[in-house]
Amino acid sequence: MNAMLVDAEGRKNADQEKEKLIGDWEIALKKVSKLKGVPVDDQHEAKVIRDIREDILKKLDRKPLHVGDNIVGVDVHLKRLKSLLKMELDEVHMVGIYGIGGIGKTTIALTIYNDISSQFDGYCFLRNIGRKDEDGQLELQKTLLQDILKVRDIEQLKNLAGEKKGWYGKKSRIIITTKNTQLLRQYDVMRVYKVEELNHEESTELFNWWAFKQNIPQLEEGLESLSQCVIEYAKGLLIALEVLGGFLLGNKNKDEWRSALHKLEKTPDQKVQSVLRVSYDRLENEIKSTFLDITCFFKGEDKDFVSRILGRRAKHEINVLCQRCLITISENKLYMHDLLQQMGHEIIRQKYSKDPKRSSRFWDPDDVVNKLTSKEVTKRIEGLFIDINSTSRKMKFTTKVFKRMSKLRLLKVYNRFGNEVHLPMDFEFRSSELTYTYWDGYPLESLPTNFDGTKLVELNLMYGSIKQLWERNKS
Repeated sequence: MNAMLVDAEGRKNADQEKEKLIGDWEIALKKVSKLKGVPVDDQHEAKVIRDIREDILKKLDRKPLHVGDNIVGVDVHLKRLKSLLKMELDEVHMVGIYGIGGIGKTTIALTIYNDISSQFDGYCFLRNIGRKDEDGQLELQKTLLQDILKVRDIEQLKNLAGEKKGWYGKKSRIIITTKNTQLLRQYDVMRVYKVEELNHEESTELFNWWAFKQNIPQLEEGLESLSQCVIEYAKGLLIALEVLGGFLLGNKNKDEWRSALHKLEKTPDQKVQSVLRVSYDRLENEIKSTFLDITCFFKGEDKDFVSRILGRRAKHEINVLCQRCLITISENKLYMHDLLQQMGHEIIRQKYSKDPKRSSRFWDPDDVVNKLTSKEVTKRIEGLFIDINSTSRKMKFTTKVFKRMSKLRLLKVYNRFGNEVHLPMDFEFRSSELTYTYWDGYPLESLPTNFDGTKLVELNLMYGSIKQLWERNKS
């Protein structure tokens, strides 16, 4: 009886497998019936068959490029990019993928390349074009011509590159990744795709994969909240989640996690910073200075207001920073990713690491307090941001300290809770460079008699004790 049951069960399984196989063939044949045939026309059948054979072998021989493990949200990117690529059209199309460094532009480009490259006679993926010197650019051209156009002599390029798109065959698709949107405009790339930061769910999935090699790990109490702290620190930046997750891989010691987080707050990860810094290093010096001013003093402020404060070239410089994806503008306010702001702070610290007192900008509460109580205040200080409410230490301003700041341009003093601030009656500003002075709860009834407002753009002394600007008339 048992043998008969087993035999009947075996026949049932065989029948099910046969039905499945027939179903698979039906699906495959339906797909084949919809494929376009190859017209023979007046050609010899043997040649047509040989061409078909070579085309199939080429596609079977194609090896996808390595993208990485656990690419989060890739289906959404593929769908959006395919809608921009217009694969059904015969024209040449160029699509630009842009965003800040480390956001995942190259990963997305690799993914779409692997997905569609088999549809083309020739295909090529060129890396790090912006970092190549002249000889490196020449090698890239050779690679492009050899892989796509089958050209072996670089001199033939002169006969091919008459126009921007003139040496690409119809239906060609060119995908460009960049941090500089101006580059896309210069080359008439009208279809662009901005890569946004990962949302919280995507960030959690990616970080968990790199830190625990699981999308939904079972974490002990305390480790989950620490993971969320790291995810919050990364603010959706792909490279930060990968690097920090990889750094913490296999380590479940909560004290070491806390130590790593504390270190990151003071000293950012160098691998992440090196990626973010590429765009900054390519800026002109004046634009670098504007970026550092925004980083330290004007994040979240109105664009037009900041442009007035920073001078006549500031509007252009802000536009350049937007084009390089170093800042963003939303509702006319200036914003940047938290890790870009931390990068700006670190650039200033590194520049004056051997002699911090020579730094030109101070914003950290502890650094500011130390500076205001130090006897070594330097005349190099151009910007000072004092948040009195962020420190428990008593803030004491002295005349001697401010008299040394002869190059001070930007002064912001926040005191929203009305904490006591000691300011001597003989308080003085020596700087004639002041363009912006903001002081919550200014404690004196008038400004110092030597206050030079020649270059002043805005003076804001709200919630203070001010009754008149000066004790005596100023000419």
